[in-house]
Amino acid sequence: ETSAIASRTSTLETNYNGLNGKITTNTNAISGAVGRLNAIDLKYSVILDANGYVSGFQQLNNGTYSSFKIKADNFLIQTSAGAKKVFEVNANKVQLGTDLYAGSHNVIMDNGSVSLVQGVGFGANSDLIEWFGPSMPVASMTKANATSYKATNGAAYFGGSLSAGILTTSQQTGSVAPDASVSVTTGSNGGTVNVIGSINITTGTYSQVSGNSVGTQYTVDNPLVTTTNFDGTFVIKKDGSNVQNGTYAGHVLTKKWYDTELNRTYTDSRGSGSGSVTWTDSAGSTANRTYTCQMTSRNNLSSETLGFQQRVSITSNEG
Repeated sequence: ETSAIASRTSTLETNYNGLNGKITTNTNAISGAVGRLNAIDLKYSVILDANGYVSGFQQLNNGTYSSFKIKADNFLIQTSAGAKKVFEVNANKVQLGTDLYAGSHNVIMDNGSVSLVQGVGFGANSDLIEWFGPSMPVASMTKANATSYKATNGAAYFGGSLSAGILTTSQQTGSVAPDASVSVTTGSNGGTVNVIGSINITTGTYSQVSGNSVGTQYTVDNPLVTTTNFDGTFVIKKDGSNVQNGTYAGHVLTKKWYDTELNRTYTDSRGSGSGSVTWTDSAGSTANRTYTCQMTSRNNLSSETLGFQQRVSITSNEG
């Protein structure tokens, strides 16, 4: 057996202050290598060696197999116009700077146990766009053997277990009516539902009138202080039926004083009150239901009070 070998190596090298840099270009062409008559091996490589830190690329072609290897910390493909990043391998991550077009091909993720495949019209019946299930050839995948799938006609199926988080529905109203109410309609996973009804009231007013209507002994530092208590009741309803009563309470603090220099009487009145109650719905049904919180009484406080604000709220939590 005979062989012919052609080889060319060129090297550029620089040394400075103990640092070494070297660029080596190597080209080999071997024909009729030992044991491989009528064959040819071609190799081309460029190696950059900066003080022992090596990068570069290598091409191989033996007539039946070829390879192109790159050794670099960062590999980047950019467009000429605008230098847009199209593809990059950096820090062991592959990053795309544009859309990924698979055409009629599929994206396959398979660990030998389960597979997730995405494509357009794949599988045994060419009717899948996404399939998850036990590992098998793509050509064998069907709706029947999937754990979950999405089909080309828009149909979908999920055959695993579904764990839901907390289901929360909440609503409130700012109505100042003494019988104000608010409702929420919600579904259920069949678990226990906690329903919270609450009332929150605030008042606040600051006024002044000419003259002395309180007495000269009351000043800004020593005002006349009065407290007015208020309270009331409310109810939680399920589908219109009363299921839980609740109460709320608060007070209004009023301060009055006289300014002798301006001959004016000032009034500062501020109040707040609240109450909440929780009812547990343990019916276990998955049917829709409506929960309501309704105020049933408000004592010793009028919505005509300046600065009056009222919030009636209902919240349901399941999970």
